Amino acid sequence: MQERLPVSNMLPADALKQAGNWWNKYGRQKVKEEFTLEFSSDPTNDLYHPSGIMRSEPWGKLTQMERFAVTKHWHHEHFVVPATEPKKTPIAQAINEIIH
Repeated sequence: MQERLPVSNMLPADALKQAGNWWNKYGRQKVKEEFTLEFSSDPTNDLYHPSGIMRSEPWGKLTQMERFAVTKHWHHEHFVVPATEPKKTPIAQAINEIIH
């Protein structure tokens, strides 16, 4: 029997697939919004950055370690935070702003 992730009980392969979909649809855009520079993959360019994450590369161009990092972040934000800190979820924050 294959190990499952804590909290979500997901299979790792399912988490990788869902994180990849999230990355291509939302994550890459969030990185672009957070950083004003567009980093280059060309080592001779002054704006070179070795990270595919920082360059907002598509999922298929990320290294195995980068895909692992994105999956870990995605799982934490979508399952661990809501389960352990429900007041920090976007819906809870929005409701809190309306109430106060």
